[in-house]
This record gives sequence, C-alpha cells and structure tokens, in this order.
Amino acid sequence: MVCIYIIELKTRYKSVYAYDDGGSLSQVEYRSDDNKAYRVGFTYDRCGRRNRVSRMAPGSAGAVTTTVYSYNTMHRLLTLRTNGSDGKAISARRYTYDNVGNITQLRDIVTGMVHNYSYDGYYQLTGGSGQASDNSGNAYYGITVDYDR
Repeated sequence: MVCIYIIELKTRYKSVYAYDDGGSLSQVEYRSDDNKAYRVGFTYDRCGRRNRVSRMAPGSAGAVTTTVYSYNTMHRLLTLRTNGSDGKAISARRYTYDNVGNITQLRDIVTGMVHNYSYDGYYQLTGGSGQASDNSGNAYYGITVDYDR
C-alpha cells in the first residue's frame, strides 16, 4: 500500500508526498510558479538506509541528477556521489570516521577538497581545517572549538 499526501500552501506551490509500504518517503512532486512539475524519487536498501535519490525536471525522460549513497559495515555513510544527466560526477564525497563514529575527514573526490576534524577525550569537536571554494578560487580555513568544563 502506498500512502499519498497532498499539501497545498497559500502560495501557488503544491507538493505531493508518496510513501512506500515500509513508511519511507518514496517520491516528492512539487510544482513551481509556472506549474511545471519537478519530481524527486527515493530508494532504500534492505536496512532502510537511503541509497539513491533521483531528481527529475519537467519534460525530462530520465533523472537530471542522481545521488547514490554507500555505507560501511558499521552502517555509517561512506560515500555520497551525485551524477549529472550525462553520468559524470558533479560531487563525490568520501567520509572517514574514528573508532567512536566521529567524522574525521570529508574528501570531495571531484574537487579535491579535504576537510579534517578533531575531537577531545569527551568526543566533542575541537577543531576543523580544510579548503572552501568559491568562484574566485580556494581558501583555506581552520577553526578551534572550546567548551566550558
């Protein structure tokens, strides 16, 4: 059985939400001001984790972008890859974790950007460093976080 909910806001937007038999969101359709329908589809693996998101634009025969998720044996997000309609990667992120599940590194394989994170003995974030990019190029950053004890 598929549940469908329709939400109409006071604006001209209309959203339709569909859920699969397990109660997970399977599709969202929304209309823009010009009444064109955009669709986003979601699929899940046997553990109930999202493994694919497909975004479709009005008039497109297939997905415009597709995001694929993969997980490690501890069920933590390992990679997040988004491909354009041509199949080429727009973004491909890889996550690295410490023994307690804190993200220690986020690497974008497409852009080469790397973000590193550090934690204290209480597993609280204490710092981060890496690259950020804008239209003018890369900028490096570093942050330090301190806590009251």
